[in-house]
Amino acid sequence: MIKTGLQWNGLQDIPLRVGYVYVSQVTPNGFARATFASPGVGQVFTAGAGYKIREDLKFDGAFEYAMTSGTVSADDTGASDLKTGEYKTNAFVIHTGLNYAF
Repeated sequence: MIKTGLQWNGLQDIPLRVGYVYVSQVTPNGFARATFASPGVGQVFTAGAGYKIREDLKFDGAFEYAMTSGTVSADDTGASDLKTGEYKTNAFVIHTGLNYAF
């Protein structure tokens, strides 16, 4: 897994953030099933911002798009219940948080 991110503080009280994550394959092709993670590499893209409401109260929010895909062929394993073809997982996520410092 490789993660990277940037934060820009150019706007007063509103930090802007972006991030990227590369995830190596975690499910072997021979174990491809609908209930497991898709057999393939994954990528995650995020963008978000924060807002300082007052000195001790901050709000953060972010949007995330995650995708994983891989192809499984009959040569990957001898299992009779293996479903060959393309496996894909896509997810859209919203993250929010309210931080109070005391």
